[in-house]
Amino acid sequence: MTKSKLVRFSINNPRLIMIVALLITIGFAIQIPNAIIDTDPENMLDANEPVRLTHTRIKDEFNLSDFLVVGFNDDEKPILTPEFDEKLSVLVELISEYEGVVVDDIMAPSTVDEIYQNAEGALVVDRLNKPRKNIDGP
Repeated sequence: MTKSKLVRFSINNPRLIMIVALLITIGFAIQIPNAIIDTDPENMLDANEPVRLTHTRIKDEFNLSDFLVVGFNDDEKPILTPEFDEKLSVLVELISEYEGVVVDDIMAPSTVDEIYQNAEGALVVDRLNKPRKNIDGP
């Protein structure tokens, strides 16, 4: 089919063209749940890539692991309340049950005594041996 025939066919059959375009779109949309999105930069390199091998060796040597940071903010009212602390403690317990989580590295109000910044600007964390039951609000 030449270009002019294809153009003429498209102009003479707009509904058919729209239906075909819609079916193609639906076909691709149905596949969206099957899409696997991996944004881990480590997996963007071949497994035998020298830089990836070095990175893996250093992680193993220094016992490094990935981390997740979760922040909470409420501009309307103080967030550090006993109720919020209790909910956060439950969340920390649930997270600590996941395979691969390094429980000793979890820093949350229920696992540390104080988190503050010293005069030099460094973050200081005083750990507890057991979770707190109550906290003082601001």
